[in-house]
Amino acid sequence: MISKGRVEMFGHLCLLFVGLVLSVASLRLGLGVPTEPGPGFLPFGTGVLLFSTSIVGLLKSRKGRQTQKGGAFGVTVKRGIMGVALALVGYAFALPRLGYLLSTFLLMVFLFSLVEHRKWVGILLKATIVTMATYLIFEKWLSCQLPQGVLWF
Repeated sequence: MISKGRVEMFGHLCLLFVGLVLSVASLRLGLGVPTEPGPGFLPFGTGVLLFSTSIVGLLKSRKGRQTQKGGAFGVTVKRGIMGVALALVGYAFALPRLGYLLSTFLLMVFLFSLVEHRKWVGILLKATIVTMATYLIFEKWLSCQLPQGVLWF
């Protein structure tokens, strides 16, 4: 079995590499100046942030590995991760067909049901609130065009 500490360290190393590549690639685009940022400014900042948080996570996981023994991931955690990954893939396929509201509501119901094993009324209420709040923020306030799908609004 692979220990949790090794998996965490591998994840941090991968994110460290992605942050480094993103930062170097964005330098080629040009950072611009603070008053007029160039096309590489935001990707550079994202890469630096990803790189630095990965360093911190790597140091923390290494320190934690020395003080305590890392356990193995359980079957339920693996199923939860796979469930979320499959739900996001399904969401990507459903979004243009069902539209933002319906597909986001279904995704939120699924995700909340994974986290909370409580009454369905609370899960449905939270999913409705999150869906409507994000719809209002992106569609109405920021004027983003979200996929309409079958609900036509």
